[in-house]
Amino acid sequence: SAEGRFGRLRAIMFSKKNILVGVGVGLAILLMLFMLSPPLEPTPHKNARTGNDQPAQPTRASLVKEMNKDPSLPYMGTFVYQDIAIDGQPIGRIISGLYTETSPITAENFRSLCVGSRGPLLTYKGTRFHRIIPNFIVQGGGLEQLSRTEQHALKFNDEPTALALKHDARYILQMANSGPDTNGSQFCYMLKASPHLNGKHAVFGRVVSGFEVVDRMEMAGTKSGAPTEEVVVVDSGEIL
Repeated sequence: SAEGRFGRLRAIMFSKKNILVGVGVGLAILLMLFMLSPPLEPTPHKNARTGNDQPAQPTRASLVKEMNKDPSLPYMGTFVYQDIAIDGQPIGRIISGLYTETSPITAENFRSLCVGSRGPLLTYKGTRFHRIIPNFIVQGGGLEQLSRTEQHALKFNDEPTALALKHDARYILQMANSGPDTNGSQFCYMLKASPHLNGKHAVFGRVVSGFEVVDRMEMAGTKSGAPTEEVVVVDSGEIL
């Protein structure tokens, strides 16, 4: 009958409505759960060379290729790093390229002290940056663990080719000294071009990575040079 057909049609309509309502409620619940759930942590990528959950570090070969593209700059054949902490908090890594052709003796001296290959006390690891003057220098490398006699034994003469290089940019690496032929372990990250030092201090490299770390170290400086925070090399070595 017509009444029976109408009843069946109404039942189908209500059934479809119930299905739609149920689907809508389900989607709303899923959306609410998604919004309340904590964000997923990204899956760390393994360093292919170390197996650690860290970004892959550059190799010497890649740095030699990338950092020697400008023929007007001295050739960098060795690369070293220093991991820096301020008041016990790590702030990052500085990677420096060393001028192995124009400053071979000075570059090797610095490399060996970064690596600690000349003895357990002859290392930059654990040393402080004791003199920081904003817009001038960040000076470190004082091996306080050595006696004065041992420190004096580290002295070596200036290389004429290293003295000929210019203090013409920020992030240049140069040796601190107390006069001609008194190079030892102390060095400076230059914070600006300083032509008045040309011919007086050996230039032997420059920063190639970690510029922001040097910038943060500069913030610990004062006009007198006495740092307001403890700036320390917590680790150092050579990029291989």
